[in-house]
Amino acid sequence: MSSSLRHVLRPLLVLLALALAAFAQDAPTWQYEGEAATLTSQLQEGANVRTPATAFDSALVTPNDFSGFRAVLTSPTEGADLGLLCSSAAALQPPTPGYAEYQSDRFGTASEEVFISPRHHRADGTQLRNVICYVYNSGQAEANFSLSVQLVYNLTTDTAELAVADALHSRCCAGAGQCAGWDADATAGGTQPAGYDLCYARGSICTNSGQLTQLDLAGEGLECDFPLEEIPKFPELNSLFLQNNNLTGNMETIAISLGSLQSLTEVVLSNNTGISGWLSQASDGGVCRLPLQALSVLEVDGLGLEGSLPACLVGEASKLQLLSAEGSGLSGTLPEFATPSLQVLLLSKNDFTGSVPESLSRSGGLRTLDLSSNSLGNQLPDEWGSAPQLTAVSLAHNKLEGPVPVSLAAHPALLELDLSGNQLVQFVAGASDVEKSKLTDLSLAHNSLQDGLLTALYAYPALVTLNVSSSNLQGSLPAPSEGQLKSLLYLDLSSNGLTGTISPDWSSVGIFTQPAAHPAQLNVFDVADNKLNGNLPEFLGIAAGNTQARALVELQGNTFDNGCADDFANLAGVCASASPSPSTESPAPGESPVPSPEAQSPNPDAQSPTPPGGESPAPPPPDTTTGSGSDLSSGAIAAIVLSVLIACGIVAGLVVYVKRKRRHTQSDANIFGGNTRFEKFEDDFTQPSASLELAGGRQGRQDYGYKADPETP
Repeated sequence: MSSSLRHVLRPLLVLLALALAAFAQDAPTWQYEGEAATLTSQLQEGANVRTPATAFDSALVTPNDFSGFRAVLTSPTEGADLGLLCSSAAALQPPTPGYAEYQSDRFGTASEEVFISPRHHRADGTQLRNVICYVYNSGQAEANFSLSVQLVYNLTTDTAELAVADALHSRCCAGAGQCAGWDADATAGGTQPAGYDLCYARGSICTNSGQLTQLDLAGEGLECDFPLEEIPKFPELNSLFLQNNNLTGNMETIAISLGSLQSLTEVVLSNNTGISGWLSQASDGGVCRLPLQALSVLEVDGLGLEGSLPACLVGEASKLQLLSAEGSGLSGTLPEFATPSLQVLLLSKNDFTGSVPESLSRSGGLRTLDLSSNSLGNQLPDEWGSAPQLTAVSLAHNKLEGPVPVSLAAHPALLELDLSGNQLVQFVAGASDVEKSKLTDLSLAHNSLQDGLLTALYAYPALVTLNVSSSNLQGSLPAPSEGQLKSLLYLDLSSNGLTGTISPDWSSVGIFTQPAAHPAQLNVFDVADNKLNGNLPEFLGIAAGNTQARALVELQGNTFDNGCADDFANLAGVCASASPSPSTESPAPGESPVPSPEAQSPNPDAQSPTPPGGESPAPPPPDTTTGSGSDLSSGAIAAIVLSVLIACGIVAGLVVYVKRKRRHTQSDANIFGGNTRFEKFEDDFTQPSASLELAGGRQGRQDYGYKADPETP
């Protein structure tokens, strides 16, 4: 089971303190049955939950024979999307999907499990005790659940498997600083068996008889050829997490080796850049030799692969639910998709060509699709309504053309849609479909869209972010009607050809009435670099409280009549682009200009005003009657003036560049980074969580599905 979309599905936490100390020597199981309505999308933290009185305290359990405890979460509710998070009560904050010392959020399974041992020490060196576990529901429906907690005594790794673990450590952990976490967990105090016991490696799980079922050495610094001989000697292994290491080898050979493990359900090898070769060059080779009837998760992001995506992975016989090969060097055309089980497909940053297969748009179970940053072209297929569970789609930065299919623009379940960086010309959906839309995040930036688009987009009732920058929009900037864009927190219409004025009606949109989605962010209203003019509305001024501390307002590159007024001193760049107000009338031919009354003021302390254009008044001609004037010729004076003007132009250009750089840096951080909805489609999605490092845990069994930023409180 996986935490679904980052931000969109709002993980809900339920505090369950684990009452274990009373069961010290009998190794019983404490069972808590969740009621039918316990976990819903409206549940507040701790509501409707019977909480046991005490927390697990490892100091109260005899340390000589106590190995730890396993917590197992199951749910009988079909399609339930639950997760289990545990941390020390001494942690800086309670466990959340982005901050937990132990996390089980598996994709496509009906159970979650963590094993916590008093041998595990926290990052600050303190003993792990007083453990608090949370159950959370990241689905969109209520779910029943059962959480069992069992004390484990005298856990000893199977003798044969312990020898395999020692051989694995000897071959892959020889360097200084390698496998530090494994070493610390395996050799901590107590009566542990000799050797590098994998049953105590944080994130790994063994049966009570000591056979390894989950091997998690992610980020341990393993540096060796892939252990082709050792890994298959763990016969009960079902989950293998070796991502973020320095393993090398041929991918086809590795897959054939793993094919002997018929219980494998999860294989994650991402970010081992030394693993290269094809996924499979034959229909029955390479990854096609994996137990595809059992395998639900395959992640090979960031490898040095070549060749195409094998059809066997997405064929009718495959049971894969999550397939991720982002930035792995794959190419060619995409195969036909026939597997009914596929829910998440992540193939961004490769070199796929051809069209998006029509069969993909008809995948009934598909929820998340990311094909961004490839070379896919032609028009999109028009069968997206046949994928009723589709919630997130990114086809950004391809060569797609033509209109966006109505079945995609009006998809009733879609939450996030990124089509930026293509050659699309139309985005249209029926009014009745738009009224029912759940779409919160839409990017159509860098396309060639038709006029009249904005009025149609304003009708989407749930929009939070909207980016239509650099998309050749022309005509007047339409104002939202009453009740529209109430949820909108980010708007980018910059670098188009929009004309007209900014209506006061914009003051009612969410950007100016709602707090930012995260305390460290600003709401954004960006219409810079268009052809807007007229007077700025009062609600943008200082008197209305709309300073840059509330919303980032970008207006530069337009021409506003009142841009230099004191009320708008909070807005960068609007004064420089304001229309100059002439202070004198053009003189008739042969007449000298008549100075304004202010220029005739006898006040010697008065300073000459600078016109809105920023140029200083021309100096009076030199007095040539005394012989003390300038000896420079008129040509030399002209050259000096020209040089000064060029220097001013360079300075002005630098100022504009700095402001534009600042604007794009802040804007991009808001729309595609931080806590916003499109973060999954950015390069930093696969980076380890800094909060997990602070908590002292490795990524371990993290969310191996589409994971949007968890909105850590």
